[in-house]
Amino acid sequence: MIYLRLLQMPLREKCTLLMRGTMETVSGAMCSTSTVTWTICSTFMDRIGARKVILVGHSMGGITAIKTALRAPERVERLVVEDIAGNKEALSQERMNSIVYFLSLAIKAIQQVPAGEDEEKAKHFILDFLFKNLPDEFKKHNNKDNVLSRIQLKRTADGRYNFRGNIEAVSKALQNAESLMTQPTGLYEGAACFIYGKLSPLNVPSEEQFIKERFPKAKLIGIENATHGVHNDCKKEFTEILLNFLLE
Repeated sequence: MIYLRLLQMPLREKCTLLMRGTMETVSGAMCSTSTVTWTICSTFMDRIGARKVILVGHSMGGITAIKTALRAPERVERLVVEDIAGNKEALSQERMNSIVYFLSLAIKAIQQVPAGEDEEKAKHFILDFLFKNLPDEFKKHNNKDNVLSRIQLKRTADGRYNFRGNIEAVSKALQNAESLMTQPTGLYEGAACFIYGKLSPLNVPSEEQFIKERFPKAKLIGIENATHGVHNDCKKEFTEILLNFLLE
């Protein structure tokens, strides 16, 4: 049971950092992963007096965790990265464009949701719009239930909806893959775990050599039926792997 495993863990303080521009609580243009986000993470650790931390990061948060571990390895006790390898060369503009296209369809879909619509009906309206317009390649790697669970809405004053995530800022940032990040350098010899979705288009295991060169003790663990949002697609499996790693 997950709850029993949680009881086995030593008492710790958990903190969540939101990248500027990606969540409803944080406004403005999205931070450049290559320039400031790892510095923000380090500064935050200083402010709360954390000499050493366990970092868990997903996607662009995973890149921040990777860079923090490589630049300040003495401050990272363990590292968990979800569905990203951190190799800039693997994040081509072509690959980013497919994500931008998906986000642009989501924006179009939410704009067409009728005012006053029930939230669940609004989510299904957006889902149906996406699967009607997305290419078959996307549909092969995503099922409707997984995509539906990732649609998070908030109602506006006029009775319509916005996404909880600032997808406009994310979309804008992804339109220039070259400036999104710099190639990670350094060495982290601590415990590291790279959890990836076996249906994810990012294909993390193909970057195993890149990962091992920077994280020689890294474990790569794939989860069946999971795409890029592993923690959302397969909650139980992801949590079990995470806790097993933390309790080692």
